[in-house]
Amino acid sequence: MSRLNRHETTPEQHYHRTLSDDHARRSTIRTIPELKRESSREELAAITLLNALDVDDRPSFAIQLQAAPVIDIADDTPLDLIYCNVAFTNTDGLSARVTGRPDDAASAFIEYGAPQIAFRRWLRGAADERDFAQRGSAYMFDGFIWTAVTVDTYKIVSGLPASLLWPDVSAVKHHDLRPPQNMPVQGRPPTLPPSPLVQDIATENTSRLSPSAKHGPYDLTFEDLPEHLLSDHVKYFRSIDWAQTPLGSMTSWPPELRNVVNMCLNDTNPCMFFWGDEVTMVYNEAYVQLFGVMHPTAMGKSARNVASRYWHTFQPLVDRVNATGQSVCDNEIPIFIDHGFLEETYWSFQFIPVLDKHGHVAGYYHPLFETTR
Repeated sequence: MSRLNRHETTPEQHYHRTLSDDHARRSTIRTIPELKRESSREELAAITLLNALDVDDRPSFAIQLQAAPVIDIADDTPLDLIYCNVAFTNTDGLSARVTGRPDDAASAFIEYGAPQIAFRRWLRGAADERDFAQRGSAYMFDGFIWTAVTVDTYKIVSGLPASLLWPDVSAVKHHDLRPPQNMPVQGRPPTLPPSPLVQDIATENTSRLSPSAKHGPYDLTFEDLPEHLLSDHVKYFRSIDWAQTPLGSMTSWPPELRNVVNMCLNDTNPCMFFWGDEVTMVYNEAYVQLFGVMHPTAMGKSARNVASRYWHTFQPLVDRVNATGQSVCDNEIPIFIDHGFLEETYWSFQFIPVLDKHGHVAGYYHPLFETTR
């Protein structure tokens, strides 16, 4: 067999060369859809971040980050914004609540309360990991769920109204204080729960009790009480060695303290009160669901110690009540209840002064009413 000429090829070599040439030709020819996608990416790349934020319906702003998280910054130090969009500036008072600086709409409005301070610390990267308003990488503040993204040395923050995430949560309703035009209409009379005592009372005394007849005693702080008056939670309350607490033995409690104890323990809604300079806690059975793992050790203990992670939200309320003698209330307060999963609930919140016999503030009554829909 004669040797092949250097310019000649075998059929196999020709076949592989043809495939290689075809592959190369295909890789250099872009389809029309590919060209359109490349053109669109170039147009998108020409749009700046601020162009997008300017037309965003979400309130958005930007701050410049420090080289390291500022841990020891003063709580009343205002926050400097290097950018905010129209949606942010058009939300009344939001700028003042976020930054701590007065805005044009409310020149005297500056917020240094605990929620505002905690939010600014989160923005600066110095948040307390126990802050219940922080949910993963997001933060709940002023009715918005705020998320942040870091770009180089800047933090871009945007807020989504919580009502969009939970549409059944209605806005806070303001009561109409105008006098009613007609008598109120009662939908139905209240119903009484079944009680085994009703029949016993009827058989013992069928005649109507005289107006001067006294009922009770029902005071849950008394030593000897009928067993039917004592629920499991009341029995636990009475088992506490109160003599070893700041309140002292129950036999030494003043009438004002006894009254508020009975009001709290008989309340069917979650209720707690704090008494004295040590803000000693007493709470009812319904409050246990909100107290979580702090029950049962919290009964009779100082809130500053047992609930230290939450006390920063209560101290401003105590200071306000002490200074004015007036109640503090708020609506639609979010509380996350841990059942093994987090359930988001909303509550009407009250903080009411309890006075001693001299008219001074001796304690703080704290009932809650659920408004979750």
